[in-house]
Amino acid sequence: MAIRIEQVDAGSEAEALGLAPGDELLSVDDNELNDTLDYDFYTDSSSFHLKARVADGIREWEVQRPQRGPFGCGFKTYLGDAKHSCSNHCMFCFIDQLPPGMRESLYFKDDDERLSFLFGNYITMTNMQDHEIDRIIKMHISPINISVHTTNPQLRVRMLANKRGGEVLKYLPRLVEGGIAVNCQLVLCRGVNDGDELLRDIISGIIVAIIALPLSIALAIASGVGPEQGLYTAIIAGFFISFFGGSRVQIGGPTAAFVVIIYGIVTDYGTDGAPISKSSFNLSFAVILLKLFGSVPARS
Repeated sequence: MAIRIEQVDAGSEAEALGLAPGDELLSVDDNELNDTLDYDFYTDSSSFHLKARVADGIREWEVQRPQRGPFGCGFKTYLGDAKHSCSNHCMFCFIDQLPPGMRESLYFKDDDERLSFLFGNYITMTNMQDHEIDRIIKMHISPINISVHTTNPQLRVRMLANKRGGEVLKYLPRLVEGGIAVNCQLVLCRGVNDGDELLRDIISGIIVAIIALPLSIALAIASGVGPEQGLYTAIIAGFFISFFGGSRVQIGGPTAAFVVIIYGIVTDYGTDGAPISKSSFNLSFAVILLKLFGSVPARS
């Protein structure tokens, strides 16, 4: 694999070496570069061996610099290859339930551990192999968000309609033992993973809460509000999301992606501005829905 350079920062070490947009980085210290996570991890050093494909062929450098930090290359996307797609056919999948005739991107189901770390997406791990788990642990790509649904291997195979659904549960303890923070969720389906199965998972959920509640506190602090507001949101708002949701399949929880949005609101307008901003968003969203009402083609 290789990752293609989109831009080179002026005055950076990358520019000093003569690297330019269009060049491809191949490896650092003989570690193949597959995406920007590899790039950031292996170039965050004061010295390393770099191999790249440039206009006149393959070139190699022994990079020596006074301190660690950004090397100076920019890329078009975080991923060097295509997004890893989902190989499941979950009985509750909301994407499979979308009506036809909508934009193509809405039908893509990603199941990519890199997007889990970068953007908070949830993964099932059914398309992962041992070397990918090893990479997460080695590079400490944490946290990782995982859709567990059940800790019963046979039932998980049935729910995901994927024969690997049960066997990949072995990766959970490996990640935890490797120091990776794992945020888990389950989609509760009546008559499938409730009852005794749910009780079994509740015990596991207590362990998850030990991680999720501190995460909510951390996201609240990062958003510029008090830690207690993170707890209120995680517990109270999470309940109302599920209770008033229009679907039997509802997912709710702390989302790191909203930190940037909320922090900007709190910084500019204070905590008093948050309800106003939220109300404005709800009103705008309601107007959009009313304008689109009846325009989505019915399922055939």
